[in-house]
Amino acid sequence: MARIRVARAERLLDKPIAVLDHGFVRLVDYMGGDARIAQAARVSYGAGTRAVRQDAGLIDYLMRHGHTSPFEHVILEFHCKMPLFVARQWVRHRTARINEISGRYSVLREEFYLPPPEQIRGQARDNKQGRDDAPAPPELQARVRGIIRDGQQAAYAAYREMLDAELARELARINLPLSLYTELYWQMDLHNLFHFLESRLDAHAQWEIRQYAEALLRIARAVAPLACAAFERHRLHGCRLSGPEREAVATLLRGEPNPLRGRALAEFEAKLPGAGAPGAPVAVPAGPAPAAAAEPERPAEAPAMLPSGLPASISRDEVNRLHIRRYEGPIHVVDTDDGVEEAVAAIRHEPLLGFDTESRPSFRRGESYPVALLQFATADACYVFQVLKLQRIEPIWEVMADPKCLKIGVALDGDIQLLRERAPFEPAGFIDLAVETTRLGIRNNGLRALCALLLGFRISKSAQRTNWAREQLTPKQLVYAATDAWVGREIYLDLVRRGLLPDRGRST
Repeated sequence: MARIRVARAERLLDKPIAVLDHGFVRLVDYMGGDARIAQAARVSYGAGTRAVRQDAGLIDYLMRHGHTSPFEHVILEFHCKMPLFVARQWVRHRTARINEISGRYSVLREEFYLPPPEQIRGQARDNKQGRDDAPAPPELQARVRGIIRDGQQAAYAAYREMLDAELARELARINLPLSLYTELYWQMDLHNLFHFLESRLDAHAQWEIRQYAEALLRIARAVAPLACAAFERHRLHGCRLSGPEREAVATLLRGEPNPLRGRALAEFEAKLPGAGAPGAPVAVPAGPAPAAAAEPERPAEAPAMLPSGLPASISRDEVNRLHIRRYEGPIHVVDTDDGVEEAVAAIRHEPLLGFDTESRPSFRRGESYPVALLQFATADACYVFQVLKLQRIEPIWEVMADPKCLKIGVALDGDIQLLRERAPFEPAGFIDLAVETTRLGIRNNGLRALCALLLGFRISKSAQRTNWAREQLTPKQLVYAATDAWVGREIYLDLVRRGLLPDRGRST
């Protein structure tokens, strides 16, 4: 079989994916892809290459039943730049070939990781090695970032002073902090990369290394999309039950109380939410109906794959099995005319904005309400305009009519029509993801489905039917509104990175 070339992977070669403030991950080289996995599996019985649909079924079967050796025939090599504390976690995965920049030979650059304000958090009470879910108060965030920045600057100044005194580099470096950036080349086969991703995409992994893991998964999807889909389906979003947990599931299915208690019950509930209460029904994946006679298991049928390597569709069950993510950055609520000028000045020259609106829900046929919220997501923050409370809206409408400022969203015609009822403007610079992905052959074009298909996580819709016209929005409403705008921007960037859409932004 000739050397395998994967079009999406070829387009990604040597293109860095930005991570954190100064870091990146880029694909340097790769060997093999989905076809190589299928060929390696079939060589044992001499069968040749099959159709993509058959390869998808075989790969899913291999992943589901733990036949791992064929996945080792795909190799990926990355160039990565990360803070030292991330690198120390990274190299614990020893099934790789690594070469790191050396401070004994090279003068290290003044590049340090400074956590974003929302990631300045207290110690979690239920996790001895992690941070709390809630960000620290803004004044503490600012103080901590200042402490970190001052320490970094002092450490690097001392490092430079020792170098200027012609001290050995291997000694001058020893007081540099863990936030210093390092670089390494990292080569690993796909089977062991899946081990890395399963560990580092877990909610208990440190937030910073999770950002790198998400970038690595994005690259792996380009190289071997069928294998990555099977990995996400069976391992990343699946779970393994212990013997007592399997007995507990059987007990619950019989309608009897859950026999697990204490920590065992808590761990069981984490794997199967809603299954821990005594007598509660348990949600388990539907399996095949019992047969009178055992039949050989057939590989699962995979969804139709597009030439881009993406599935054409995704089911509701598949979406619901994904982990939930929400917008975690700063949210600026604009509810006064004075605030409009300041907010528009912050976003006016942004080349790319996530865009969405919210209106008070209607529960009667023919009933509708005006737009209550208008959201813009930039690379650094989200701005939520409470439109019903504003009189001076002309600056916002200038953004809406600016062709140089791209506004990204889903099913935009209805949003734009409702906004033009408030005040006329000529819309320009809008990109409707539903239209663009339809052209690509994707059948599920809602925001939630596109997020699942392209970004690999789901967004909550629990606040969708709340009253968006209320005077004071709840934190849950604000996060929901910001998430919808943020996700639209992320989906567009992902499509650009995959080479499926042109990059129309000046600087994203």
